[in-house]
Amino acid sequence: MTSQLSSTDYPSSVVRLRDEIIEATIFCDFSGSEAGHVSGKTIRSVATEHNILQALNHEGSLAGLADEVKRLAAKRLSISSPKLFLICLVLSIDLSFIWKRRGHEIDSRFTDDNLPFSSKTDIELHERSFFKSLILPYQPSVLCPAFVNGDFDLIVNNAASIPIKRHGTHFPRGENGKVYEVSVHKDYLSLLDAAGNIDADDEGWSRKLAMKEISDDDAATREIKLVKALNAASMKPAHLLTSHTGFTMKSTMYLISELGDRDLNEMFSKTDPPEKNDAARKWYQDQFLGLAEAVKHIHDINPSMAGYIHDIKPANVVAFGKDRPTLKLIDWGCANVNPYIAGKSSNKTGKHGDTCYMPPEATEKDIRRDGSVEKDDKGDGSTKDDGTKGDPVKEDDGKHDSVEEDGG
Repeated sequence: MTSQLSSTDYPSSVVRLRDEIIEATIFCDFSGSEAGHVSGKTIRSVATEHNILQALNHEGSLAGLADEVKRLAAKRLSISSPKLFLICLVLSIDLSFIWKRRGHEIDSRFTDDNLPFSSKTDIELHERSFFKSLILPYQPSVLCPAFVNGDFDLIVNNAASIPIKRHGTHFPRGENGKVYEVSVHKDYLSLLDAAGNIDADDEGWSRKLAMKEISDDDAATREIKLVKALNAASMKPAHLLTSHTGFTMKSTMYLISELGDRDLNEMFSKTDPPEKNDAARKWYQDQFLGLAEAVKHIHDINPSMAGYIHDIKPANVVAFGKDRPTLKLIDWGCANVNPYIAGKSSNKTGKHGDTCYMPPEATEKDIRRDGSVEKDDKGDGSTKDDGTKGDPVKEDDGKHDSVEEDGG
């Protein structure tokens, strides 16, 4: 189904249009050899009604369409299928397959919202083998799915490219997967600074974030269940990690959250002892009372649901900020949210040292009388680390990766 027209058969204006698209694709080429994306701004500026009409007027297979039909088609394509148009134009794919044969209408199945390079996958590819072999391999060059702040249900097709730039490699922490330092392009996730402005550098990349890869299905389910429940309750306690968005690809969950500086154990072991003054004492009091308040928020997530969180340990308390940082709880892989059921004998309180909040590795046989864990070699009360904090600064390798690739 490829077009028989060569690039030399197109007028110079259309050839320039094709060259402009390829040149604008600064992170990749259209051969599918490197993952990347064309920015939303480029798509909007190139796939205009005027430019689409130029291409339709010089598409041999559409020579029989009346001028008015072409004008209406150009308008509809610019609104509903600009990304599909770009792929077809660059690859010289015959545009006629977008039309129904009766009435020369655009087939509603062939729009950007219905194709596999978007967040929806409701098209039966086996009915269009040419589509599978020609368009699908090139979709990373045109569209990255747009993330929505607070949405964690995005399903990304295996061939999709994600607008994420990694900084160095992953740091091998976390029981269920890797954690990466990343930035996300502002065209696909808008984060605001304290003043309410888009928080991005001159090239459009966000501040550094933590992208946690959760390979364990149960852990992913628990994390997302708690995060969604907190969002639904409009809860954003100052001492709980903020997760911005998430997506699933190849049965692996990716959670994008704020990036901390160091965990509590590192903070105590690698910094000078705090000054013994009223300001320092107040800071400690505020932070640890804040952590306790954060746990209470999880307990009281809404009138009908109660949350709980295991795995509280120094490695899962992360400092955000350098001077007088804010301490936050992270890692919901051992958390859950259940319907709240209260009975007559339910008004009990936990005793001091109750194991309900201890990390999973602190089993009954491993706990000494003083409450420490026998297999803890570092003396920090933990053996595992969630990792949503940064390592010492690594050099940016300059790659704009698809998360399909192995980052390390």
